[in-house]
Amino acid sequence: MRGTQGFYVYRGRRLVIWGTWFRLVPKQEFYKLTRVKVDIPNSFDELWALDIKKSAAYPPDAIRERLKQLIPHFAEKSRKAIVYPGRKANNNSSAVPLWTRFEPKHGSFSYQVNVDHPLVAKLSESLDASEQRHLQMVLEYLGTSLPYEAIYADMCGDKPQEMGSDNLDRLVEMAQSLLEVTDLDVNRLLEIDPLARFPALHNAIKERLSNV
Repeated sequence: MRGTQGFYVYRGRRLVIWGTWFRLVPKQEFYKLTRVKVDIPNSFDELWALDIKKSAAYPPDAIRERLKQLIPHFAEKSRKAIVYPGRKANNNSSAVPLWTRFEPKHGSFSYQVNVDHPLVAKLSESLDASEQRHLQMVLEYLGTSLPYEAIYADMCGDKPQEMGSDNLDRLVEMAQSLLEVTDLDVNRLLEIDPLARFPALHNAIKERLSNV
């Protein structure tokens, strides 16, 4: 999937070139789900530098610049699908993540444990001032020590290890534990990490919890 991302150029409904960004941007993990169809008429052969076999094409400078501007727009859905696996695109605003992304300055980023996550907040409330400082130190170290390179390498292998539909029992156990230590009802519980990542299993989790 990573190797076939990019533009797919058609001339007269015939595929001429595929899986390329024309060296406008490098192929990257976040763009691997992106495919963009480009149709050109036969009259554009010279403009697009089509060879005599009509098996290769190269966009003119003006179009190259426009395509480069549009690539981030085309790739946004791919990026979201990878960054927010399993979440409904129109329901992310209510989900409470366990990790929060920060951008201290343009071009840089970091991740920190979300101190507003109900589980973290509940733990903090049970500690005295000295223990809360220790907890804050641990959370900061977790964010600072996050192994970005190793995570990226694993994701590039297209084999992310995460809980799926065959782990319903484990998800129900998580939900039961969270119910015991927080003041949340079941519906709100399903909006926080990690349960929010599995909307397709929410009804099954509710049913199992109601029978406990």
